[in-house]
Amino acid sequence: MTHPEAAAWLKQVRGRAYRNRREPDGPRGWVAVVVVPGPPGRDGRLVVGIGPSLVRATEAVRRAWDGIWESFGPHH
Repeated sequence: MTHPEAAAWLKQVRGRAYRNRREPDGPRGWVAVVVVPGPPGRDGRLVVGIGPSLVRATEAVRRAWDGIWESFGPHH
């Protein structure tokens, strides 16, 4: 996944990405956040991915997103 692909995917699923900028000399990290809608009658799930770059954080959250969708079964 490239940086533009990560940004496009987050936009597509209405996700957000945040970068640590509080401490100039502190750790550089990214957090990607998405909500997976639940199937009818079930709650959605908040998914968070953490990584050293936007791409790595988005890849982490996308793996979780895909796993959750698969767990809902073929009818969702």
